[in-house]
Amino acid sequence: MGDEIAIFNTEMQACFKKKEEARDQYWEARFKHREQQDLINYVNWITNTQKRVAELEADYAKERAAIESETIRTITPLKEEIRTCDFLVGLCDSQLKRAGLRQESA
Repeated sequence: MGDEIAIFNTEMQACFKKKEEARDQYWEARFKHREQQDLINYVNWITNTQKRVAELEADYAKERAAIESETIRTITPLKEEIRTCDFLVGLCDSQLKRAGLRQESA
């Protein structure tokens, strides 16, 4: 009977050792899986951030181009000078016509 108890104890110790090894493997695999998930989430976050920055840069470029083209069309810094030149060209043209140096156009 004592031999049976000793054999049973060695078998139990072997079972506990297998259980501990299985538990260690489980926790190691779980830790590795968590590391992989963290890395995947980080890569996804970086990718989304890069896309968002690219979209914002494109939107900024479009808005800037629209603003620049709008200011060129609406605001002419030399508007009064251009108006004065048009007036003077018309005045010279009428004086040339009066003097007979230019024929009137039809």
